Amino acid sequence: SDQLRISKLLTRSQTSRLTFAFALEMKDSRSFFDDQLIDVSSYKTSQLQLELRHDWLQPWGQLNTRFNYHQGLDSFGARDDEYYTLEDGFESEARLQFEKFNIDSQLFYYLQNPAWYASVKLYLQYSDDILFDNDKLYLGSPYTVRGYSSALSGSNAWYLRSDLTRRLQSVVNPFSGNPLTKSISLSAGVDYGNVKCEIDNPDVCGEIYSIGMGVEIADANFIGRLLWGHPLKETGDDIGDQDIFSLDLRWTL
Repeated sequence: SDQLRISKLLTRSQTSRLTFAFALEMKDSRSFFDDQLIDVSSYKTSQLQLELRHDWLQPWGQLNTRFNYHQGLDSFGARDDEYYTLEDGFESEARLQFEKFNIDSQLFYYLQNPAWYASVKLYLQYSDDILFDNDKLYLGSPYTVRGYSSALSGSNAWYLRSDLTRRLQSVVNPFSGNPLTKSISLSAGVDYGNVKCEIDNPDVCGEIYSIGMGVEIADANFIGRLLWGHPLKETGDDIGDQDIFSLDLRWTL
């Protein structure tokens, strides 16, 4: 996909910042079967994105919130909703010229002991339209609702993540006395997600919830994260609820 993005800082103070962004995104989706292009599922799309972001900083922590508006366009070579008719033998409730709204808000709250802090993330998506898969919200991953190997999905959905984290500073090598890492963080949390049941997702809608734990090791040039998620609600076989482990290692050269 290609994206053109322009952002502008609207206001700024010692405790807050308000930013506006405008973006145009073009995607080219191609599907093949036996090296033959499948025309029905191969198409170009374009969409307009407007974003308003507010960052609020306080002695106790910070609150970061983004409000997004998306509108599907029939410009820049994108396919429109009239491309196929019933005579073509193809019919879909989903729309390419859609409208959807997202709210992404994350709170960090530092407890009286600065080594402890809590974080809460709320993400919502709303649309009056039935969306294609690329524009739906998917739940069930280490980054949304932990403990599920696949996902619920829908045009209208939301999830809530919460974690309590304990940061251990300057772990020392007992043999040399030198610091091994800058910090080790231990966290535990609860996740919840809900997808509205509509005409296009009767088998992948409903609610899921889970618990998760994690450990993060950070150094000047390295960050490593090990996460574990455990589902608290059983779902259908297609959703794949099970204990999920994920490992993320990053080096900076």
